Amino acid sequence: MISLAVRPLATIGGIFATFSLTRAGDYILLAQGMAYVSWGAGAEIQLSAVPKISQWTNMRSVFNHWVFSIFVGVVAILAAGIVLGASPALSGALVSIGLIAGVTYYLGIGESFWKMFSKPKQGHQRMSALASRREFGKTTPSAPAPDPAQWIQRHSKAATSLDQRVFVISAAQSAFTNSVTQPLTGSGYALDILDCFDTALTSLRQLPQLWQFVFIDMDALEKHILIHKIVEELLQLRRDVPHIPIALVSPGFAADEFGTHRLHLADLSLAAPIHAGSLLSTLSIMSENNKLWQARLAAVNAIENTG
Repeated sequence: MISLAVRPLATIGGIFATFSLTRAGDYILLAQGMAYVSWGAGAEIQLSAVPKISQWTNMRSVFNHWVFSIFVGVVAILAAGIVLGASPALSGALVSIGLIAGVTYYLGIGESFWKMFSKPKQGHQRMSALASRREFGKTTPSAPAPDPAQWIQRHSKAATSLDQRVFVISAAQSAFTNSVTQPLTGSGYALDILDCFDTALTSLRQLPQLWQFVFIDMDALEKHILIHKIVEELLQLRRDVPHIPIALVSPGFAADEFGTHRLHLADLSLAAPIHAGSLLSTLSIMSENNKLWQARLAAVNAIENTG
């Protein structure tokens, strides 16, 4: 009787574990729904929540995020192992672990817990105290990030310039930066390169008229910022400054993606390394896709305002 009573709790634990798998937002798609317990013959346990990684990211970039989720899912399924003959006391303990782990991770607590066992990372909070250290492109563990106010003030002087400017969010000496510098500067574009994500976001919001294009080195970001936090920031940035064309670049992308189905994140994505010969034509596609995004966002805002 006790074993039968805790079966629904095991199912809930599996559901919470599945929800935690979706924390990576647009980067993880569940192939079929949720973990569940089939109450058919023998109460066979099945797991149908299989993560499918899209070309917007790769397994390495989300490993530290969802590996703990898989642990939670396994615990939840083991909890449901009462149908295999486990004692009521052990089953109840496993169910409790599965529920607690699933709930805490879904609420964001487990994320900090898992960091204790993984490579140390810096969290990402907009204009917080963590901005006093570099989030990526470190030269030393304690290298200070540029002061946001000073950086913005220095670059605001260029706001009245007639230069066409491109914002590159990446380490100054990265392979990505080196690959785009010559083609862009050779075509008359002025480059602003910054490797502090917080300051970059603030600059784009405060000086949206300064830059005509933005390239974001996802590979550099993902090494130090959880992927779902990057997604959250991009979603908000696209609404705050919708008129700036944005391209995401990563060697983890399977191929260049010029489609419009992910305009809520960026205007297009590019597989690194970038081919210099096609870079200028890419800027044209970014501009066209950005016009579609602005029109789409305007329509959404109109509906929200009338609602």
